[in-house]
Amino acid sequence: MKNEGKKMTRVNVLACFFTIAALGVVRADEQQDLLQTASDEGQKIPDREKALVKAAAIELTKPAPHDGPYRNAVGELLAKLARHVKEPEYTQLIQRTFRALEPIRPVADLGPRVKPFLAPEAPDLIRGDALRAIALHGASGVGKEIKAVFAEKIADQGALMRLQVAAVEAAAVLPPAEALPVLQVAVTPGHPTSTRLLAVRALGKLKDPVSLAELKTTALATEPMEDIAYAAALELARRGALDGLAEFIKRLKGNPTARLYQRVCALSYHGDGFAGVPPTKWNSIDPSGQEGVLGAINEWWASATPLGADGVLMRTLSEKGLKVPKNPNDKEFVAVLLEALDLEPRSLRYAAYDLVVKKTGQQKEWDKDWKNLKTGIGAATLMEGEPADGFADAKRANALREQQRVAAAKWRQWWAEVSEKAQLVDGVWVVR
Repeated sequence: MKNEGKKMTRVNVLACFFTIAALGVVRADEQQDLLQTASDEGQKIPDREKALVKAAAIELTKPAPHDGPYRNAVGELLAKLARHVKEPEYTQLIQRTFRALEPIRPVADLGPRVKPFLAPEAPDLIRGDALRAIALHGASGVGKEIKAVFAEKIADQGALMRLQVAAVEAAAVLPPAEALPVLQVAVTPGHPTSTRLLAVRALGKLKDPVSLAELKTTALATEPMEDIAYAAALELARRGALDGLAEFIKRLKGNPTARLYQRVCALSYHGDGFAGVPPTKWNSIDPSGQEGVLGAINEWWASATPLGADGVLMRTLSEKGLKVPKNPNDKEFVAVLLEALDLEPRSLRYAAYDLVVKKTGQQKEWDKDWKNLKTGIGAATLMEGEPADGFADAKRANALREQQRVAAAKWRQWWAEVSEKAQLVDGVWVVR
């Protein structure tokens, strides 16, 4: 009886296995039928929409990569729908087709397929979805079409802002040579603040001298929007340039306000302020006291200018008590930068982070823990990107700070284990 029970158990397991396999085949056949319905122009449009939604739902239950018949069918459907872009009755089906692309990451040949949906005559809803698809999957060959968005006159300011934001987010994932002309237009005065801020941050991620020059122009003290100039100054600092800080010192001398003083302190890593005046106490001192602070800033700036951005960071870390090696390419400097991830002020901590991810080549992986607040558990984990100036509410700011501490400890342990094997290749420590 005992052996018979085992035999029955094996039979039941096999039966379950083949039942599940059979269900998988049935589900695949069902999905293929649904995709054929969605693609069939003889079917009613609402029926095509329903079929496409069901096919996408089935695809989401499958493991990656989603590069089989589903990928081909959705791509072919998108190509078919291009000729209907001006027909209002097709708008929702086109939108659902863009949504159906989401499980496929990335869609390597998206550029030619999406280009017809970026035309000015296409409805804004469709153009927005096309731009979001580019931002999600990446594309090439669509830079001119995206750039044209910023020359359009749209009376509805809300619609204009949404379309331009989507255009900047799409441009940010284009090949750099295509992205740059788009971002140069997007960052110019006259566009909404949200558009310009996104363009500044996207320019900061490029590495060419032209984008650096654009950031320097945007950070000038003559830029009327201080928030835009400050965003540019932050990106310049991340790219190793002190020009933005120099412009904010000019602003402070010309218009000494508490906000400008706080920003100069942040850009210079002076969490305690200058001349004994904390960043938040500018308004509590009289004009003569303010003159004393400005004098201290001038003195510090004269000593900082010859050092360059990385030199200023190294000196500041040394002043914080860390043993900074003279050569920034020493392995020990990576360990110092990892220690600095626990320091205050926030601007110093983030400067150390920006430099250590460059020196280790770990930015893509480490950004997940450093710049995204995670909530939930396992598959239900949600990631919320941190705003450029940090979370405004203390609860989320503290939660991210604790998450960063845990991550930094893990990275320090990793470096302690692999540093002996690391080799310097073009300024990056590579672990083979």
